[in-house]
Amino acid sequence: MRWLWMVAGMTLIAWGIRLQVVASLGLGPWDVLHMGLSLRLPITFGQANQLVGLVLVLGAWAMGEPPRLGTLLNMWYVGAAYDLIEAWQLVPLPGGMLAAWVALLAGIALLAVGSAWYLSAGLGAGPRDGMTLALARRLARGRIGSRAPAGARVRSEPGVGMARVLLEGSATLAGYALGGPVGVGSIVVAALVGPGLAVAIPWFRFARRWWHAEPSLSSPEGRPADGGAGHARLAGAPTGARRR
Repeated sequence: MRWLWMVAGMTLIAWGIRLQVVASLGLGPWDVLHMGLSLRLPITFGQANQLVGLVLVLGAWAMGEPPRLGTLLNMWYVGAAYDLIEAWQLVPLPGGMLAAWVALLAGIALLAVGSAWYLSAGLGAGPRDGMTLALARRLARGRIGSRAPAGARVRSEPGVGMARVLLEGSATLAGYALGGPVGVGSIVVAALVGPGLAVAIPWFRFARRWWHAEPSLSSPEGRPADGGAGHARLAGAPTGARRR
């Protein structure tokens, strides 16, 4: 059940990304990079998503943030689902500026809800959040090359904020250099996805209660396993939504 729950959320993410692409108003940081890579290499947008995800998973692992099965599924599935949505033309092109803005905002909403949905399964955050947390733990300690102690908690300041700026800023610059679309929509995506996720996460508290009722999902101390706490912290979610 949890795996199906996670797949449903990731499917919404793929739909949300496709809506942002067809809006043609500019993409968010990581998708600018994915599009830039797909324009320069003989790969699709979805395959570029998978390639970047693989690099980030390996990088986070090297920094002491090993992937979970859900992280690996996320790395593959979102890109594959996006390519199917595009190939089957399941999202029509907007017929004007108003329709383009509607598509962009709908895409942001689906991205936020889909992220909260899949994270509520507690099976692991995606590659980009894993890398953000791995970098944040080092920034928070002030020693980039050292490994954070087991069980270290990442606060919103200064680690996560700086890690997001570094990673997403680098992704945007690299994607733009490769020809990825940057526009006013990019600013809107960057500004709204985090708050949207913070709003969406509490909607799935009922699911977290179901998953945490299973003994196998608890730590030896009897606390729920930290499946999506990273993404909740990145979005500035309420304290009650931080551990899932």
